[in-house]
Amino acid sequence: MPKGLQDINIFDIDILDKIKVRTLYHPGSLKEFFIMSNLDELGNAMDSLKSDNENILNKEWRDFKSSIKENDKYFSVGTIPEDIKRFKNNLRVLENDFLNRTIMYRDKTLEDMVLQGQELLRRKYFAILLSEGKKVIETDTLGLIIKTGAKAIQLLGRAPAPPIHAFKKFNSDKPPLPSTLGIEILSSGAFPDWDNQELKSLKAEGKINTGGFDNVIEAVLGSPRAKVIARLIRENYNIHPLRLPNFLRMMLDLELMRLGQATTPGTFKMLLNSFYYGALIVDHSTNVSEQVQIIYAEENWKPAFTINKEKSPISQSKEAAKLLLTDFFKLKSMSNINRDHKRNARIEFSDDVNPETAKEFFKNLYALIDGGIVLNGKKLKRNPSVHIIQPVLRLNKIEERVNTVKKYINAIKESGLKELLLIADFTLHSAGVSQYFEDGDSTNNILDYAKSRRVKLTDGKSVDMIATSNKAIEASAGAIESGQGCVKVGLFGLTYEQMFDFIKQVKTGLQSSLKREKHQLLVFIGLIDEPVVTKDKVIKNGFESSELFIDLMRRTQHDILLLDTMRKGKNDKRFVSEKGINPQDTKGGHLTFAQLKSLIAKSNKARCELWVAGSYTEEQVYQASLEPHKYRPGLICLGGAERSFGGIRLDPGDAYETNSRNKDEKKLAALVQIDSDIKFTLSRENKLARDAGHVEGELRRKGRKEAAALKKMRIRYLALRNEYFNEISKLADKYKIQRKNLDFLINNQCDIIGKASQGETNKLKKLNKDYNDYREKYTEEIANGMYDLFKKEWVSEPHKLHFD
Repeated sequence: MPKGLQDINIFDIDILDKIKVRTLYHPGSLKEFFIMSNLDELGNAMDSLKSDNENILNKEWRDFKSSIKENDKYFSVGTIPEDIKRFKNNLRVLENDFLNRTIMYRDKTLEDMVLQGQELLRRKYFAILLSEGKKVIETDTLGLIIKTGAKAIQLLGRAPAPPIHAFKKFNSDKPPLPSTLGIEILSSGAFPDWDNQELKSLKAEGKINTGGFDNVIEAVLGSPRAKVIARLIRENYNIHPLRLPNFLRMMLDLELMRLGQATTPGTFKMLLNSFYYGALIVDHSTNVSEQVQIIYAEENWKPAFTINKEKSPISQSKEAAKLLLTDFFKLKSMSNINRDHKRNARIEFSDDVNPETAKEFFKNLYALIDGGIVLNGKKLKRNPSVHIIQPVLRLNKIEERVNTVKKYINAIKESGLKELLLIADFTLHSAGVSQYFEDGDSTNNILDYAKSRRVKLTDGKSVDMIATSNKAIEASAGAIESGQGCVKVGLFGLTYEQMFDFIKQVKTGLQSSLKREKHQLLVFIGLIDEPVVTKDKVIKNGFESSELFIDLMRRTQHDILLLDTMRKGKNDKRFVSEKGINPQDTKGGHLTFAQLKSLIAKSNKARCELWVAGSYTEEQVYQASLEPHKYRPGLICLGGAERSFGGIRLDPGDAYETNSRNKDEKKLAALVQIDSDIKFTLSRENKLARDAGHVEGELRRKGRKEAAALKKMRIRYLALRNEYFNEISKLADKYKIQRKNLDFLINNQCDIIGKASQGETNKLKKLNKDYNDYREKYTEEIANGMYDLFKKEWVSEPHKLHFD
C-alpha cells in the first residue's frame, strides 16, 4: 500500500476543489499536481485506483456490459481500465492547464470530464433498467468519477456542448410516433444540491436519501414503458445509451425562480445539475409579470401640462396652448429639416378636477391650437396629423372608480376628443386597463360604456416591450446555456395585443443569438385562471381564454403552448374538472374534459402542440391517456399531483421557513424542503396510470377484449392499494408515529410493526404483499400490451438504431 494511503479516503475528497486551491490561489507554484507538497498521499491514492473490471472494450454498450457483475440478489456496476486512464489523464492535463492559464484547453478538459461522468451515469441507469428488480450497487470508483463530473460542469459554468441528439418533438416526422408515445409527464420538483451543508449533514445522519430527480429516475425506470425498453434490449435491439431519454422521456420540471433570473448562482447551479444527471427536458420558468418595465417617468411620457382644479379652465387652456405651440410641439417654421415633428402631448388631470372644468379646458384648447394664436407677430397652429393631444386621468381615489371614469368619458366626448388614458399610483397586479378596476366585470362595464360613447379607453402607463423582451431573453439564455431542452416563458402581466409583440421579439432574439430552435424548446404559458385583457374587453372564462392563447400561437406561428393555472391552493379550481369521473369531487375545474379535447384538436389544426398543467390527479392522468392521439395533450406537467393523489401541492415555504443562522434550524428547513419534493410512490403511480390508460385506450379502439381485462385489473389494483395505504396510515396515527408522507411510512414500516400487535402486524404484512404482488402482475400486463402494440413503431431491426 503506498505511503499515506491508509490515512486517506479519496472518495470523500472533492478533487477539483483541491486543484482550484493549489493552482488558482497559489499561482507561484508550478509543480505538478501529483507531486505537490502536502498532496503526495492523494497522488498515491489516485495512482492506486484500479478499474472494477479489467476487460478492455471500447464502445459504450460494450463498456457497460464489461463493467457489470451480477448474482442472484445484486447487480453491481463499475468501471473498466479505459475509464480510469481517461480520468487520470484529464486530472493531470487539467492541473497543467490551470497552472499555465490556458483557459481554452482547461475548458476542453472540463467538458470531457462532464461527458465521462454522464457516460458512467448512463451506465448506472442502464443497470437499473436491466436489473429485473435486483438491488443495484455502484462502486466507489464509479461514484468518484460521476461526482467529479458533477463538479466539473459547475466549474465550466455551462453545458459542455449542445445535445448531440436533438430532442424529438411529438409532431416530429421522426419516430417514435406521437400515437405510440402517449402523453408524457413532466414532474415538478427541485433538484437536490448535495453540496449544500445542511443536506450533506441530513444525508450523513440517514434522515434523507433521495429526492427530486433521484425519485423521478427510479419511478421512470420502473414503469411499464421501461420494462418494454429492457425487453427490447435483451432481444438485441441496439438502443444506444444516448437514445434512452428519447424512448423513456426522462423529464424534470424545475420551477426555480419566479423572476426568471437564470444567471443567479443558486438557480444556475440547479439547472446545470439537472442537465448533468440526464434530464432531457428541464422546465425553467420566467414570468413576464415580474419583468414589466414602466417608462412612464421618461421624458416623452411626462405630462406636457397638468390641469389645476383651482384655476379657470379658459385661462389654463390659453397657457397650455402657448406652451404646446412654442415649447412642446416643433413646428415646420422652427425645424431645421423644414417639417413638423411628431409628438404626443399628455394633458393630465386628477379625479378631483371637476369634469366640467376638464371639458371646457379641452374645448377651448382645441379651438386655440387648431385655429392658431399670434405670438410676436407670427401665427402658430398645430398639425393635427402629427401633433396629438392625449387627455390623461389620474385616479387617486380607489372607491367608485367606475362611476368616476364614466363622468370623465362624458366630458371627453363632449369636448370633441376620442381617447382617454388612465393612470394611478395604486393599481391591481393586472394588465392594461384592468389594473385600475376591482375585477373583470367592472372593467368590462367601463369598456362597454366607453365604446357606447365612442371614446377609446386605454392604459396610460406604457409597457416598454423592448426592455421586457430583452429581460425575458436574458433569463431564457441562462437556461439555454445550462443545456436545458425546455424554457418556459409566462405571458401574465401583458395585454393580449402586447403578448403578440412580446412573443415575436423573444423568438427573434433567441433564434438570432443562440440558435435555440435547433435543439431546445421554447414554451409560452397561458394562464386560464387569470383574466386576459384585450383592447375591447376582459375575458374571464377559462375556455375562451384558452381559445385566445391558441389563436395567439397560430398568429405568431409558434409550436408549443402550455395552458396552466396560477393558483394552486387547496380550495382553488383544478385545470380540468374531475366531476365527470368522480361525482364526489367538490374542487371543480376551469375546463371540462370535453372542452379540453376540443382545444387540443384546435391546437393541432394550428400546428401547435398543447401541454397542460394545474393540479392534475392520478385518475385524470389515466383518463387523458385513454384518449386517441388527436384528443391527448402532448404533455401533462405534474406539480401537485406528484405530491398528492388528490392534486394538492405542498408548498415548502408554507410549511417551514427560517432566516436563522442556527444550524439545527437550517437543517430543519432543508428537511422540510426535501420532504415536500417529488415522492417516489406518487411519481411511480402517475407513470403507471399514464401507461395503463395509453395501452387500455389503444386496445379498446382496436376492439380487443384485453381492454376490458385491463380495466378490471385497474379497479382491483386501486382497491388493494387503497386498503394497504389506509391501514398503514391508520396504524401510524394509532401509535403516534410521524407520517410526513407515504414514502416515509412505506420505507419505515418497521417502526409501526415494532409497536403494533401481532394481529395488526400480520394484517399489514399481508396487505403489503397482496398490493405489491398484484402491482407487479398489473405492470407486467400493461408492459406486454405496450410491447405488442408499439414494438414496430419504437424500433426497426435488431442491432440498428430506430432513428438517426
